Amino acid sequence: MKEKKENTKVLYIRDVPQAVIDKLDNIVKAKGLESRNQLALEIITKYAEYEDAFFYQSLPPIVKEICAQTITDYKKDISAVNEIATKNISLAALQLLNVTQWFEEYIMLDTAPQTQNELHSLIEEIEKKYTDNQS
Repeated sequence: MKEKKENTKVLYIRDVPQAVIDKLDNIVKAKGLESRNQLALEIITKYAEYEDAFFYQSLPPIVKEICAQTITDYKKDISAVNEIATKNISLAALQLLNVTQWFEEYIMLDTAPQTQNELHSLIEEIEKKYTDNQS
C-alpha cells in the first residue's frame, strides 16, 4: 500500500457501474496513467477548480476556443451597449434638466413677472383659438 501524502484524505467511491469502470480503464490506458485513482483525482480536481464550468473543459479544443471567443465577444458587445445606454440616459437627463430649467424660468410667477404677463397673453390667445375652432 502506498504511503498517504500530506494534506490529503482518502475518498472511496461506491456502486460504480462496470461499464463506467471499463471506460475509465480505457481512458487510463490511453492517457498513460498508472491507475484509475490518478484519473479520478484529475477529474475531481478539475471539477473542483472549474466548478460549473467543468463541462467546458470536456469540450474539444476547437469548440473550447469558439466558446471562449464568443463569450469574449458578447462581453465586449454588452460593454458597448451599456456604454451607449449610459450616454443616452445621460443625454436624456440633461435634456430634461434643460426643459425643467426652462419651465422654472418661464412659469415661476414670483421670479419672472414680465414673463408672467406674456405667458398669460399666450394662454389666452391659445384658449381663444381653441374656442373659435370648437364653434
